[in-house]
Amino acid sequence: MQLNGNAVKEKDSGRVVLLTRLPVGTSRPLAYVRLEGGRPVQFELEPPGNKERTGNIYVGKIERLVPAVQAAFVRISPEQSGYLPLAKAKQPLARMARADGSLREQDELLVQVEREAIKGKLPSLTAALEFPGSLMVLLTDHPGIFFSPRLSEKEKLRVGARLEQLRKGRALSFGVLVRTNGGKASDSELSHEFEALYREAERICRYGLTRSVYSRLKTADSFWMELLEGLPRQEAVEIVTDEKEIYEELNGRFGSRDGALPGESFQQEASVRLYQSDLQPLYKKYGLEELLGRLLERKVELPLGGFLVIEQTEAFVAVDVNSGKRGGSQAPDEFYYRVNLEAAKEIARQLRLRNLSGTVLIDFINMKDPALSDRLCQELQRRFLEDPVRTRVIDVTRLNITEVTRQKVRRPLWEQAKQYGKEPPAKAGSGAGAEEGI
Repeated sequence: MQLNGNAVKEKDSGRVVLLTRLPVGTSRPLAYVRLEGGRPVQFELEPPGNKERTGNIYVGKIERLVPAVQAAFVRISPEQSGYLPLAKAKQPLARMARADGSLREQDELLVQVEREAIKGKLPSLTAALEFPGSLMVLLTDHPGIFFSPRLSEKEKLRVGARLEQLRKGRALSFGVLVRTNGGKASDSELSHEFEALYREAERICRYGLTRSVYSRLKTADSFWMELLEGLPRQEAVEIVTDEKEIYEELNGRFGSRDGALPGESFQQEASVRLYQSDLQPLYKKYGLEELLGRLLERKVELPLGGFLVIEQTEAFVAVDVNSGKRGGSQAPDEFYYRVNLEAAKEIARQLRLRNLSGTVLIDFINMKDPALSDRLCQELQRRFLEDPVRTRVIDVTRLNITEVTRQKVRRPLWEQAKQYGKEPPAKAGSGAGAEEGI
């Protein structure tokens, strides 16, 4: 983020990031909470210690090949194995590489954690390594240049031409995926990040296999730094923390002057502030402990008296929209449409806050007018465009169930909390209303 010297005033700031510890179960993990317009839209807890983090790269060793499921089990440390689909190991960087790219048991190769262990499952691995920055990602298995679908054709042409110049004559050929932030970056910003990523990727790909098996070649950034790097570059943001070490790391890493961070790694205007109070901890000031409790409940109330019931099952997320006690003289369809509109807005926000992903099935209140149903679907999709995680309306089934998919990026919030002994409330709970600041 490129951070300017003008501090963002908390009361005027549209976007604030809080970094603070709060009680969760029997622990006090660090929390990352993002606010927009004074309301939270993202809540993340740091992973427990000694977990294999997404993005780490290891020298792994194949323990077992399972042709029936086209996968391999790869040990990445004396204590931990991972699951490697062979579809993600078509061009492996292996110590005893074969011309046809095939793998055998006991082979040693470079692997990257693609998804952390979830619900007792092994970490998911890939041999297609990625080296992410805030503007782009270098790829080892695709030689071309790819673009975020949110970039315009003009941005693609300009950035693509610059990257072709930067890739020309290199010893190693990496593919490049241009992030949304990359479309607004200057040529010098693109050059600076490409050079830094290329040096890291070349070092690991060229010399990684000279290291002993189970060596960790790359450690992903701290979870909060990774989240900060992913913020859209056009957004001004204030970072508030009561953790002195984090405050000093931000200042030390980016060369702060008077609370502003002008470092080249960040790509948008932001300021950092150390919160200090002997009377009220930061998590108390913003009610984060209570907020987490509400986000683990099933029920979320809506302003017109309706409510949502959100259920996580093994296969999907179910969201049921209820009208509650209907009042007033409005025609049923008109009233139901207003409740459904409130629900669509809140569902988009709750999916982000709770970090729910995969298949999401939404049962809106049935309406007789097909035009109202079409408008509702369009509004839901519009709300999903505000989500930095790819979320799409797929279809409305014959039973009027709206099917949505949301990309899996991190663990759901309930599972993050469960790792610290914080269990969701039994059954319905009381849920906090949308007007109460969830």
